[in-house]
Amino acid sequence: MDNNSSFSVTVNNQPPKMECTNCGEMFPTTQQWGNYIDDGISIDINQLGHYGGFTDNFPPKEKDYVAHLCHDCALILFEALPGFAEFAEVRGGHPNRNWLSDQEDGTNFKPCCQFAWCWNKISANEYHTYQANKDLEWVLMRKDIS
Repeated sequence: MDNNSSFSVTVNNQPPKMECTNCGEMFPTTQQWGNYIDDGISIDINQLGHYGGFTDNFPPKEKDYVAHLCHDCALILFEALPGFAEFAEVRGGHPNRNWLSDQEDGTNFKPCCQFAWCWNKISANEYHTYQANKDLEWVLMRKDIS
């Protein structure tokens, strides 16, 4: 794949799938309709570089120069660089991939990774939100009453 473009495919009027820059597999983009891989991360390479750095961003790339990483490839990145993960505030950034949000109690499903979140519908007006920890256990983060 050309580093200056992202690749996505739309089939049967469904949100397009996009290729992960790292592993090359195709992933759904339902949350942003074709712009980003669901539960992944997109990094604008132009924003990473600087003169004399690992990536020299001068002159800036004229085309889309965004790396799209799927969930598992992003997990590799953040587990390898935990300080970067903390700085980027990725905790609780995506829903648990083992749980569908229309299911009332997300805590019945093991976290997909330490950066996942879920909720538990307590009543018609009350929800509790949880984040996974490094031991893949759910930790109550807040209680919402509407």
